[in-house]
This record gives sequence, C-alpha cells and structure tokens, in this order.
Amino acid sequence: MYTQLQCATKIAFFYRLLCNKVCNLTSKYNIVLAINYLDVIQGLEMGLILGPAVLAWFAVFIYSLRLGYVLIYKNMSVLTTVSTFAISIVGMLAFMTYGYRQFVNNTSVWAFEIPSYFLFSKIAFIGVLSGFLLNYYINPENSSEFLSCLAFVLIFMFSAGVLASLGVHEAFLKEFDIKTTY
Repeated sequence: MYTQLQCATKIAFFYRLLCNKVCNLTSKYNIVLAINYLDVIQGLEMGLILGPAVLAWFAVFIYSLRLGYVLIYKNMSVLTTVSTFAISIVGMLAFMTYGYRQFVNNTSVWAFEIPSYFLFSKIAFIGVLSGFLLNYYINPENSSEFLSCLAFVLIFMFSAGVLASLGVHEAFLKEFDIKTTY
C-alpha cells in the first residue's frame, strides 16, 4: 500500500504529465505511466471506501461471536445449540451462493464489483439490522431461547457470509474463468 506522501507525489506527477504542454503524450511510455498512475489512484479511492466497510462487517462478526458465546453458556440444550450453529452456517453458505449466482454468466467484472456487491448488500444490511433490533428488544428477564437464537443466526449468517465471500471471490473468478477489468 502507498503512503499519503507517495500518493501525493504520484498524483502530482500525473497532473504535471497531463498539463505539461512540452510533454509528448503520444509517447507510448508516457501513456503507460499515466494509465498506471490512474490505476493507483482508483485503487486508493476504492480502498478508502471498502476498507471502513470491511472493518464494520468485521466488528459485526465479532459481536455475533460474542452472541454465540452467550448462547453456549445460557444453559440451553445441546441439540438447540448445535442446530442454531448449523442453521447459521447453512444460511451463510446460502447467502454466499445466492450472491455468487449473480455473477456466474458474466465473462468479465469490474475488479471491485463482487466485493462491493457483498459489502453493500441490502439483504445483508436488513438481516443484520433486524437481528440487532431483535436482540435489543429481547427482555432479559424472560428472554426466549428462540428469539436469542434467531438474533444470533441473523447476525452471524450475514456478517460471516460477507467476510467469507470477500475471501473466496478470487477463487470464484478463477473457477468460472471470469476476467477482471479496471
């Protein structure tokens, strides 16, 4: 990754390259340099957008692990605990499969299209929000096992699905021979 000083230097060079009337822009070397610096700038901009979103989903995932830890020590039956975790993992895989099915027939995708699709998914956002609201409104004195498990399943399923999909999207692109464009 580039530091801010390196980025400022590259942007200044690119600006001088474009604005300098003496520079021969028809030269192949100068055009390649300009395109490379544009890629660096675009990658930095996407990193500034995707980075905080990844951190937010990671924080939600850590919170879901905490909910899972509370469920384990809530003296629920083993069958309830195991089925809750199994349902959440199956739901995570179903969410990932549904998301990747959107891109199976594509021959090329933009480099950040799949990560952006998962990070900014309305379905995942609504699912996690409903899990948070459900967990918030559960009365601690007489909380139901079902509602606690449902809140965990919703939050874990979508947060783990988003993070896992970010990790395997390169393998998906290779498997279906999809090219990335910049």
